[in-house]
Amino acid sequence: MMKNHFKYNLFLNSKWTKSFSLMGSLIALDQISKHGQFGLFQTWPNKGFMFGLYADVDPLFRIIFLCTLFGFLFSLFLVGIYFLPHNRQKALYGATLMISGMAGNVIDRAFLGYSIDFIPFSLGDSFAIVFNLADLFQWPGAILILWDYLTFSVGPGNRKRLIVLPKEQVRIAMKFFITTTSTGFILGLFSYSFMRSILLTKIHQGSAQTMGLFLISFILLLAILAIWSFAIGLAISHRSAGPLYAFERHINELIADSETNPLIFRQGDHYRHLLALAQKIQDHLNRKDKAS
Repeated sequence: MMKNHFKYNLFLNSKWTKSFSLMGSLIALDQISKHGQFGLFQTWPNKGFMFGLYADVDPLFRIIFLCTLFGFLFSLFLVGIYFLPHNRQKALYGATLMISGMAGNVIDRAFLGYSIDFIPFSLGDSFAIVFNLADLFQWPGAILILWDYLTFSVGPGNRKRLIVLPKEQVRIAMKFFITTTSTGFILGLFSYSFMRSILLTKIHQGSAQTMGLFLISFILLLAILAIWSFAIGLAISHRSAGPLYAFERHINELIADSETNPLIFRQGDHYRHLLALAQKIQDHLNRKDKAS
């Protein structure tokens, strides 16, 4: 009974539960404010980016670009949450506020082609904007992330280098790179052939230019995703390579009979059983020194 209660509390207090609960609430609040106000507020369609910028860009390119950009940023958000220590609550809530605001507007653009603004703000006759709750969520999020960055200090258990075992980490990162490239290539062939057949069937004016733009955009996106995947591989492999590197260095210090500090792993590192093994080795060598 106590064990199940402990697991339940651990689930409620996990960074994933906190983040996704807040995200779901904020997105729901944003959508209700836009679509469930029953004509209480005047609304303005925003076909551009933030504050209506670039509203005259081709709708096909604009919507696809914004939705794809959000997908990339959301993957960045997930990776960031995975690596984020539990004590960095300001960064957690800041990132959640920002991605929730982006999600609220992307949902509108994906289904309507534009986002809905209804909160006007002006400073005299020279400056006037209209925004929504999704826009409003992002500014406190950015402030929280900046605040966390300015006040965060590196603890004694944190490594300052990402790459500690180059061969091992590059090997793992290349697996991520190849997987992303091959998967993206398959999806690219499918989407390109699908869009080409649709455009040619409808005799869309300027279809050749549209397909050329799509192809260039896809190649750039694939390159960015492949490099991003490689970087993720390096970062994830650090959880395995880092403790092995620290353990190897610790053993070498013991063999050299030099002044040896206790072996410390970061939060989230793999191979934590090596901590106990290192302590056993150090205790054994200390007993031998005393006996001699």
